[in-house]
Amino acid sequence: QKRWCIGLLEMAFSRYSPITYGIKSIGLLMAAGYCQNPFWGFWSIPLIVYGLLPQLSLLCGVSVFPKTSDPWFWLCIFLFFGAYTQDLLDFVFEGGSYRRWWNVQRM
Repeated sequence: QKRWCIGLLEMAFSRYSPITYGIKSIGLLMAAGYCQNPFWGFWSIPLIVYGLLPQLSLLCGVSVFPKTSDPWFWLCIFLFFGAYTQDLLDFVFEGGSYRRWWNVQRM
C-alpha cells in the first residue's frame, strides 16, 4: 500500500499531474476524474480524523453534536434531512418507489 501511495503521489506532483497536464490534454471533467487516483493517499488523513474524533470527544466529555438550544443544531438537522432527501430523489429518479426506498433504508 505504501508503495502505491508514494508512486501515485509522485505522479500527482510531477510534470504530468492530472490537474495541470490533464486539463490541457483531456479537459476539466476527465482530469477531475483522474485526480482520484493520484491523490488517493491523502484520504488517510480525513479517515483517521473521522475515526478518532468520536473517541476523543467521549474521553474528554465534549459533545460531538450541538445542543438543541444552539443555532448550529438547525444546520445539522438541515444536512441530515438534505442527505436523506437527495438519496430518496436519486432512488425515485432511477425507477424506484418511496416504499422500496424505505425498505432499503431499514436494511
